[in-house]
Amino acid sequence: DLFQRLAGLERRSLGSADADHFPGHGVVALAGGTILRLKGTKANNTNISAAFLQEIEKGGYYAMLYCSKDFLDNHLLPERLTAYDKWIAQYASKCTSAHKHGIWQYSGNGRVPGIPVQVDLNYAYKDYPGIIRRAGLNRLEE
Repeated sequence: DLFQRLAGLERRSLGSADADHFPGHGVVALAGGTILRLKGTKANNTNISAAFLQEIEKGGYYAMLYCSKDFLDNHLLPERLTAYDKWIAQYASKCTSAHKHGIWQYSGNGRVPGIPVQVDLNYAYKDYPGIIRRAGLNRLEE
């Protein structure tokens, strides 16, 4: 099972990344939380993120990296992660990342009718559900 393999990988990497499943948008390796608290080197953080992304792909899911612009710029080696789309969180009027990204999370203060709490707001620049379906990933059917 993919999530058991990811949990094992997390234990072997001292809990330095998480993975979560976003229906229709693939499995996302979340970098930033524990890695940042451990103050890992850029190379180590990148190795761990890449290992998670590879495991996600081996499981038949679309993998992308989610992290803040700051984390990508200051705690990873982005040039070693170009094979993966990025989902960059930067709460601002525009995303100023120099790195290609497929999704920009621009706010954590969104409101949606019927949801009683604030939600994150994102711009997706690609048709991820379509990409994932065409590739036969995530167990999504046409």
